[in-house]
Amino acid sequence: MRKKIRRPSGVGHILEKVIKNLGIAGQVHLVRIMTGWEKIFGPPVSRVTFPRDLKAKTLFVDVENSVWLQQLSFMDAMIMEKINAFIGSRVVSKIRFGVGALPERSLDEVKNQSEALEDVELSNEDLDEIRECVAAVSDPELRKTLRRILMKDRKLKKIRFKNKP
Repeated sequence: MRKKIRRPSGVGHILEKVIKNLGIAGQVHLVRIMTGWEKIFGPPVSRVTFPRDLKAKTLFVDVENSVWLQQLSFMDAMIMEKINAFIGSRVVSKIRFGVGALPERSLDEVKNQSEALEDVELSNEDLDEIRECVAAVSDPELRKTLRRILMKDRKLKKIRFKNKP
């Protein structure tokens, strides 16, 4: 009987497992959805909506007004399909729309202005939480990458929500 030879796992596969084991898969998916929102839906919808949170496969989306909220609620299946296709797996199984404040600038604009992210200060509490999240990762390079992703996520959220009541 011959033993099967196992091929080495790719970095993407390993990173995916680590992210899942750390319990931050939802945050990573949310950041991907946020940064791809305009690409997924184009200007008409992306200008009046923005994803706020992702919890237990439920995506919470802020909408500019009740008219758009009603219109989009009829399209939730199509919206979920587009998001899941963009991510490449079924990360959203329900959408909850709510009238809320939208970011003043798109994330693409923020992304292109790296100085905006550099100006955002993270609190010691934020940094401690991030350190705690990545502490279990033994590979130093992977730990550094995850730390950078989580820091960017926190900074983007601070920029997005700084003008919310």
